[in-house]
Amino acid sequence: MKKTKDVVLLVLSILLFVSTVSNAAVSLDGKKLEEIGESGSTQAMQGLIKRYEKSTKTDDMIYLGIIYHNLSVNGKDEVMKKALATTKKAMEQTGHPLAAGYYGSTLTIKAGHCAKKGDMMGAMEYLQKGMAAIDEAVKKAPGDFNLRLLRLENSISVSQGSPLDRTEKIEEDLGALKQNKKSLSKTQAS
Repeated sequence: MKKTKDVVLLVLSILLFVSTVSNAAVSLDGKKLEEIGESGSTQAMQGLIKRYEKSTKTDDMIYLGIIYHNLSVNGKDEVMKKALATTKKAMEQTGHPLAAGYYGSTLTIKAGHCAKKGDMMGAMEYLQKGMAAIDEAVKKAPGDFNLRLLRLENSISVSQGSPLDRTEKIEEDLGALKQNKKSLSKTQAS
């Protein structure tokens, strides 16, 4: 079962970065998201950080937040602090639902860090706040495939590793993705 979960999460992660994201205020470049998704090594991500951290462009702030989010999985406290600060700043300054989704996802990663340290109350608090932020982002942009995939990935992990049952959200996101798979294919082709 663990291996199946890992494969599903890997496929979802890849799909998450392949599609293009758009919002009235900010239009994100699918190729940049794909590059971030494919930069699996810490060294490659550090290179991308250098590219985006000095930029004043709104979309670059979101890319930087996604990079720090991806790095935060490794469990280092200083990276987690940077990830939380960067994704929160991107969310607050851009209002982009994807930025809010990644902030929420970073909170769920923080919950995992708390759980590993034995802080179960902190873990539950971060988990609830994180999933609420992701749910709110999906509510604001229900047709955004990246958000649906992000929430799906988080919901699967949360449902298997905590007392929270996200089955309803998993089914909702799978249904939305199945219903709109033609749109997803068109987005990936462009």
